[in-house]
Amino acid sequence: MKNRMLWNDITRNKVMTLTIFLFISVAAMLLSLAALLGANLLGSIDRLMQDAQTPHFMQMHAGVLDIKKLDAFAAENEVVSRFQALKFLNIDSGQIVINGKSLAGTVQDNGFSTQSNQFDFLLDADNHPVQPLEGELYAPVFYSKDGTIKLGDTVTIHELRFTVADELTGALNSKSADEIMALFSEIHRNGTAILLVTHDAKVAASAQRVLFMQDGKIVSELPLVDFTNSGITGKAERILCEMRALEI
Repeated sequence: MKNRMLWNDITRNKVMTLTIFLFISVAAMLLSLAALLGANLLGSIDRLMQDAQTPHFMQMHAGVLDIKKLDAFAAENEVVSRFQALKFLNIDSGQIVINGKSLAGTVQDNGFSTQSNQFDFLLDADNHPVQPLEGELYAPVFYSKDGTIKLGDTVTIHELRFTVADELTGALNSKSADEIMALFSEIHRNGTAILLVTHDAKVAASAQRVLFMQDGKIVSELPLVDFTNSGITGKAERILCEMRALEI
């Protein structure tokens, strides 16, 4: 009896029934796509961490480092399975010249390091540990994305000349990064506030509001809702202009 009543109701309201069926089908498809995207993103992040062999703990240190004390500390603590100390050379951006153009005035902190021997590897754009030859260097992917540098460019540092061999990635590749930002946007549309800290103007351009910080304090604010017609590239350029004006 109930089945007959239900069938009669469906046949009497074919348009409404078809519309509801289509909405349910689309909702199920979107849910499936969201699940696949989430699984893909988690897999990409796990793969990146595995390829780079990231450490569980890292500490930055300036000045003289006593390696013997570190050896003793590691030997006395069973929770320390491996450790390494790597040197990082900070360079004044004004001393870095790419194809005749100085990086003086850039908002990025620039420095140089060699490849790790044990873990926490520097990776190229294909997530492979880099092995630069003599006279080569790998540049951060950020400088490639904003057009500052490209493969084969000549970089002069304190009058020493190097050739750009490839890009380094300390994060996901551009495709995965775009997927992550799309996922964040979807989460935000569902009512969750997201606070994202980044040095990448393109990533920041996906936000509705950008806060600029210097020396631990908020020094400016840029509401991007006023630039909705500019697209990601236009918003990123507006963010870079604001950073240059603030000299940060």
